[in-house]
Amino acid sequence: MTSLQRQMGQSDFVAVSGVVLIISAILFGGATRVDVLAPLIPRLVAIGILAALIWRGQLGIASWSRAEQVIWALLFAVPLIQLIPLPYTVWSQLPGREYARSITAALDMQPWLQISLTGNGTVNALLALLPGFAAYALARQATERQMRTWLFLLFWAGLASAVLGLAQLASGTESGLRFYAITNADSAVGFFSNANHHASFLACCMLLAGYWLIERLSDARSGAEPATFAFFITAVAIMAAAVLFTFSRAGLAFVALIVLAAAIFAARRLNLPRRKLIRGSIVVLLVMAAALYAFLSDPLVADRMAVDIRGNGRLDLVPTFARIAFDYLPFGSGLGSFDPVFRAYETPSELDFNYLNHAHNDYAQLLIEAGLPAALGIAIFLLWWARGALTVVFRAQGSERTRVQAWVAVGVSAIFIAHSLVDYPLRGAAISVVFAISCAIIARTIAMRTNSRFE
Repeated sequence: MTSLQRQMGQSDFVAVSGVVLIISAILFGGATRVDVLAPLIPRLVAIGILAALIWRGQLGIASWSRAEQVIWALLFAVPLIQLIPLPYTVWSQLPGREYARSITAALDMQPWLQISLTGNGTVNALLALLPGFAAYALARQATERQMRTWLFLLFWAGLASAVLGLAQLASGTESGLRFYAITNADSAVGFFSNANHHASFLACCMLLAGYWLIERLSDARSGAEPATFAFFITAVAIMAAAVLFTFSRAGLAFVALIVLAAAIFAARRLNLPRRKLIRGSIVVLLVMAAALYAFLSDPLVADRMAVDIRGNGRLDLVPTFARIAFDYLPFGSGLGSFDPVFRAYETPSELDFNYLNHAHNDYAQLLIEAGLPAALGIAIFLLWWARGALTVVFRAQGSERTRVQAWVAVGVSAIFIAHSLVDYPLRGAAISVVFAISCAIIARTIAMRTNSRFE
């Protein structure tokens, strides 16, 4: 086999693996609960892909930057270390083990125990990393054409999920179109179990719709533009409608920002004067405000949103989260342990009919579950991402297509980074794969900029 044939074989493997991973993640990775079996499928697909990449000598970690290697090493090291059994005399001295010590003392037992208070939850957290890691490893070595195919596939998946979500809503709370038994039965959830996660996914797909439009227009034959624009507007309208009917406040905010950014981008492309650009932005904001007012004026919608607000006093829990995190420093309570740990701290005033299986602030939850290593990892990642975003916006190299792809990747990753402040979208395989691909695009842009300095 010649070198060219070998390279073509490797490229074909990357292309096909990416498609298979994305499809399996979207169709079966829309839930985050430990007791749901569907997420096992994208994890098994990821294991197969990673095993094949290692066997073929194609994993490519050696070519990544030091920051990328450190971030991924921390992600895998934390759960692995938390699963190491310790002698009881050492384990019992760890902070936050008072309640567990009382149980072992009552049983007159001193077994070797893991750092994590919930070993099964930590194993689940470890396995949950695999789809994202496989997606990142593939995306770091994908060609521009392969990446474009994957992003187009995600756009079509978003459109399909939006249509499915609207069909679910139209067919009622007992709709057989819903993929998961435990779900938001009164919202458009599409391929997901959580309406908020569906909303942020659709917001990202609206950005991908813009990318699809730009790519199609650059390839389109003369006279094909009207049909392309018509389909784009229809697709975005369907996705925006599906976001509205997720009843997600974060989703509504993301859509509003995307529409405003798209209007500004279009105006800049048309070289409009700054005065007209400002006036146009104001008009777009007024139109969005009027549309949102009309949407919320419906009594059923207003009641639905009001119930969501009353049942969601999560900001009031921040002091409790901070106290739990401090009590379990420096190593945390163990990934996947938030639910039982929080129950031990929950006060009578915080009791609610709605159980809190996650903190709905992934940064706070990671500090509780992984302590100082989580704080270090979050800081390193956010600094790396900020550097990448600035590089993309101000100093990106390559063709216009490459730059637009990188801009979209920054927007997609920014949505999930922001949404993690009020939810936990990245814990599911579907969104973690999308996020990993967008981060890999940013990493490629940084590498391209760094390498160009030495050309």
